[in-house]
Amino acid sequence: MKGTIKMSIGERIKQRRKKLNLSVDDIAYKLGKNRATVYRYESNDIENLPITVLEPLAKILETTPTYLLGLENAKNQIVEINPSNDEMNLIKSYRLLDSNDKYKVDNYIRDLSNNIKYINNNYNKSSNLGKAAHNDFSDNEEQQKLMKEDLDEL
Repeated sequence: MKGTIKMSIGERIKQRRKKLNLSVDDIAYKLGKNRATVYRYESNDIENLPITVLEPLAKILETTPTYLLGLENAKNQIVEINPSNDEMNLIKSYRLLDSNDKYKVDNYIRDLSNNIKYINNNYNKSSNLGKAAHNDFSDNEEQQKLMKEDLDEL
């Protein structure tokens, strides 16, 4: 293409971050990295991002790893959303709330979703193994029942 300048990975990261009005500190916190590392991503000091960073970073930036790598154009991104019945019920309930309560729900969801376990796509059943293995001395019967279910799933 005549006159087209290809952006680097770092430039794409910075562009998406700014478009979403996120600070470097926001990205660093959500990734579980320090701000200097995020600046190094944006300045291309670190060009070969491991997939364990690339996937959660793309999720935070509401894009895809292939876009960040320059393998697809941002305008070609199509996100298909097929909410479950539970999600639809939550949406219906949310719509019944006044603006003050919606604000509370939004903040609560934002706080929960900033937890690294929700950002990292690699969070799976193997992370439950550590929980079950380290909590087997609980006095709470309900907790013991949940831990046994976790172990049975593994």
